[in-house]
Amino acid sequence: MALALVLLCGSGLLVRSFLALRSADPGFDPGGVLVAPIFLDTEAYGSGEQARAYYAALFERLEALPGVVAVGGATTLPTSPLGPDFARPVWPEGVADDGVHVPASVRMVTPGYFQALRLNIADGRAFDARDHPDAPAVVMVSETLAHRLWPSQPAVGKSLVVDYGTAGTSPYEVVGVVGNVRFRGPRSDPQPEIYLPHAQRSYLILNVAIRSTHDPRALIPAVRSVLREIDPQKPAFGLYPLEDLVDATMVRDRQAMLTLLAFAAAAVFLAMLGVYGVLAARVRERQREIGIRVALGADRSQLIGWVVGRGLRLLTWGVAVGLVSTWPLTRLLSGFLFGVHPTDPMTAVTVVAVLFAVGSAAMLVPSWRATKVDPVAVLRRG
Repeated sequence: MALALVLLCGSGLLVRSFLALRSADPGFDPGGVLVAPIFLDTEAYGSGEQARAYYAALFERLEALPGVVAVGGATTLPTSPLGPDFARPVWPEGVADDGVHVPASVRMVTPGYFQALRLNIADGRAFDARDHPDAPAVVMVSETLAHRLWPSQPAVGKSLVVDYGTAGTSPYEVVGVVGNVRFRGPRSDPQPEIYLPHAQRSYLILNVAIRSTHDPRALIPAVRSVLREIDPQKPAFGLYPLEDLVDATMVRDRQAMLTLLAFAAAAVFLAMLGVYGVLAARVRERQREIGIRVALGADRSQLIGWVVGRGLRLLTWGVAVGLVSTWPLTRLLSGFLFGVHPTDPMTAVTVVAVLFAVGSAAMLVPSWRATKVDPVAVLRRG
């Protein structure tokens, strides 16, 4: 019983942690989004103009597909392992070299990216046709970065400098602030990020996000066909729903939860058998005593109370030992938990209630057998 309580507490914490992960707001909506990684090469698409022309034609064709409501692209998408993901130091323009330099992840995105992933624009505007290659350089920043660089001022309208290392530095006007995104999955913390318009800083690699009103998997044949028609040399590398990428970040949590649940279920089953076996043996050993009690006028409720009282003592001692033993296990699980404390009282109360319910069920048969003892037969065997 104590072992069952320990394992049930551990699995209960992991279940609550997994549910918290599933319900955590990642800052974007992965539902209904199909991801299409596109890898153009420098030989066929060496210039930014050629890459922009390819993606403009691709997006136009994809937006015309039935059920598609938004199409956008980014050098790398949240939870996706594909695409360039790098950071560069950034700081407010006019700040001295020894001022606030923050490493920020750099994303090159198209205007439809924010709508495709349903990112929240906290302030300012998203990119649009105004941000063409010949327009002034602009940037959008994440809320985390905006608060780091301008803690008490609005970021929109400010100038931001990006250090590209050997390529020098470039100033940008901040035109929008994007809501925080848990880029590496629900467990990750929002990081400072900057978003550059793909039209002004064209990149050959883009992860295209296609939002549909239907199951995104139903779009896969049509998207493959569009890619082949635009450039037969650039077929689809791999198409998959964005939800699958988000789920992949929780594989470890799911496996740990299911493993411990399996052990807990086995332990509860064994505990139930143990309670049943102990009480059944006690009834067999005390048949003479039970027969005398019945002969002296004991009724069914008294016999049942006699058996249940012994069973409850077993449960109480098992629960007490289990609660003391649970503390080290829950501490070991702290690295797996999300949104729940290792000593969560609600989990402990629920587990204790479950064990008492299971234990009470195991008492039914021994209690029933105690009421069926024939006092005449027992006394004759005396």
